Amino acid sequence: MAAAGAALLRSVATKMARAPPRLPSALERHRRLSTSSRFSTSTGSTPQPANQGPQTHNQEVPSSLWYRAIVAFNEAASVVTFFLLGGIAFMHFSVSPALDRMEADLDAQRKSWATIREEIKKSHERTRAILVSNKESQIEVTDVFEGKRITGIGTK
Repeated sequence: MAAAGAALLRSVATKMARAPPRLPSALERHRRLSTSSRFSTSTGSTPQPANQGPQTHNQEVPSSLWYRAIVAFNEAASVVTFFLLGGIAFMHFSVSPALDRMEADLDAQRKSWATIREEIKKSHERTRAILVSNKESQIEVTDVFEGKRITGIGTK
């Protein structure tokens, strides 16, 4: 994290160093002209210009291939860091809770299917018990006079 911050600061510093010098605004030019004319009429000397900060436009920026590679790497590192942190935040705040909700829904479905399966098993056992009890209660009767077999349902 500290390396990413340092890379971002280096990137900003190089961009500021390459920026063209800021031209004085019209208001500042007017103030300088009015003060210089006042001084020139009263004393005959011109005042020194106000300190406007470091003059970066006089400094040469190294144009070597090595320097350009470092600057490009710093800019790329800051972009990659931005997208990496954004991706981590997206995963943490959006994807992870959605996966937790899906997992909870699947657990609830598994429990409901297990209860349905148990109910089906109990229903099959009851049906099997009814069928077995009906089979035992069937009576075979043979008609003695005609020799016919008669099957009927009844109790023993």
